[in-house]
Amino acid sequence: MQNRLAKTTFNINTQFFTFPANLIAPTWAKGYKCEAGKCGLCCLVAAPKDFPLRPFAQLDRPICAHYDVKRKLCKKHTERSPMCEIFPFLFGVEDGQVLISTCLTCPATNSESNIDPKVLPETLESPYFSRQLTLMNDYYEHAILSPHIWRGADQLWHTLTNRIQDFFSHKTDFPFLSELRDMIVDIVAGSPRIRAKIPPLPPITELMSRVKAYIATRFESSGICLVKSVDSKTMIVLFDENLKQKKAVKVKTPTKSPDLEIEKAARKLLNDYVSLICNRPFLSLATRMCATIKPRPVPGYLLSSVASSFVHIEIGATLIATRDKLKVIDRDTMREIIGFSEAAVLSRFRRPEAS
Repeated sequence: MQNRLAKTTFNINTQFFTFPANLIAPTWAKGYKCEAGKCGLCCLVAAPKDFPLRPFAQLDRPICAHYDVKRKLCKKHTERSPMCEIFPFLFGVEDGQVLISTCLTCPATNSESNIDPKVLPETLESPYFSRQLTLMNDYYEHAILSPHIWRGADQLWHTLTNRIQDFFSHKTDFPFLSELRDMIVDIVAGSPRIRAKIPPLPPITELMSRVKAYIATRFESSGICLVKSVDSKTMIVLFDENLKQKKAVKVKTPTKSPDLEIEKAARKLLNDYVSLICNRPFLSLATRMCATIKPRPVPGYLLSSVASSFVHIEIGATLIATRDKLKVIDRDTMREIIGFSEAAVLSRFRRPEAS
């Protein structure tokens, strides 16, 4: 199935280098326009590391202490964390080129109009991100010149992305994780230079227990979904963008992923999303991790970081189908599943050392 990705090319000028840059996004989510005082959902589900938190009874969880809930504005906007400044973008540097994509958990990405060309250069040319881009470029160059670290990571990435996209182009239903894991094991077995153990899939009850909150982004609506999973019981509460409770569901915690048919329009979205994952700078992420934080061969971390993206697609489908008692996944539901999965991807790019 043909994917629909849009690519915008421009330059990022830093103090020492000019980096060519590519922004890659699905055609149905290639825009971005964050309007102050309109949404603020990102400030309710996540807070920058080392920033103060305060209790927020309405959601029964702590939120960033600098967020003004009534005005939907940050009280410290000019002093906000660089991670807030860059949201909802993911970026990395590979072969001297900056690769950027929007994180589709953000409702502001629900647009087919082109992004304002000034948005990214103004952010990425700031001193903090200029340093980050230069460091990422250094990590990448160091890794490819170190055979014990690199170990054919680029060849693995090429094989892995081609096989994954082909796998999903023929997939018409959930679940898929066991089949996908078998395929990755097969790829590793056929690559003698790669010594990586592919762990078994954790029980779905364990994965569900890790879910806390996410932005439930659909095409025509958005809000926050809270999840509390304790042993055999799970509570799922859905709020709209004004924090009014829309639905509260108590269910028995799923012990396996349900069989779900994927409608044709939803399959197109899923294939676009898979292609987006396969065009993201995971090689940059892996070299950053393996060359500095935990020195080890790039292929092992590359496999784990990519595989985790697909784990959360299936967990999202299980959670949302259980909440809404679904047997078929339509286009709007797939959009929410993608938004759910993106929260985990964003976390991995922001804090690779926690992975």
